[in-house]
Amino acid sequence: MKRSSRKLVEKEKDITRLKQQLDEAVAKDGNEVRKLTSTEKETVLDDIFDDAELRQSIDPEGNKNPKKTRRSKKSKSGFDEVKELRKKNIERYENFLSKWSLKSIKDIPKYIIVEAIKGYTKHMDEVARLLEENKIHIYIEDEKTFNEIFELYASPEQLEKGVEGTTAFAVKNKMYFNENNYPDELLEFLSHEGSHAKDHILIKELISQGKSKKEIKEIIGNIWDQEERAYSHQIDWQKSTGQEPMFKTKIQQTQHIKDLYPLKK
Repeated sequence: MKRSSRKLVEKEKDITRLKQQLDEAVAKDGNEVRKLTSTEKETVLDDIFDDAELRQSIDPEGNKNPKKTRRSKKSKSGFDEVKELRKKNIERYENFLSKWSLKSIKDIPKYIIVEAIKGYTKHMDEVARLLEENKIHIYIEDEKTFNEIFELYASPEQLEKGVEGTTAFAVKNKMYFNENNYPDELLEFLSHEGSHAKDHILIKELISQGKSKKEIKEIIGNIWDQEERAYSHQIDWQKSTGQEPMFKTKIQQTQHIKDLYPLKK
């Protein structure tokens, strides 16, 4: 998609058409076919913009063009709007951290958390809505209580590995967080656990629609599919808040999931 889209961006009049194509483009997460997230669309636009600027600065002979003309600062293209929105979102995220970074996450009101995750990715907007509608829930527990709840719900494989290193997990529509997490970790882990909570909501909807167990499993996927979605949402959050993604490639992400959650043979 990126290569074909680049051909459209020789002039700024094509930006509207490009954005429409990105709105219609889809990606596949496991068995789920979904629209591109706002972060994914922004990344494609940024890559195209950077490439277009590079090509403008080099003449057909391969020499740098010292007479390169830049756009007037007064005229804003779709690229400028995307960059400005990303800049404002990162500033908003940093303002949240500056206010709450030295406080316990137990002291952060739910409505503050909800507002802090809005406007970055479609996924987090959905998580915010579900929290507001009390369809999914956040529980911040002290370490002892957190560990006890984890051991109560953990699978035999998880129990074998132990609770050490686990800082958040989801059970159906309930998301549990160790109070020792920092505020930035709370929001990041919320993007991951929110994916699992959303899966639970979807399962309930599919049951109400009369879907069979086999049909539901095909839609939701196995543990690898579910974790692929969750980690992808987590990386989208990292990128949208100006952080380095935890995995550089999709292959690294997939390998991490397979190592962490070996499927039963």
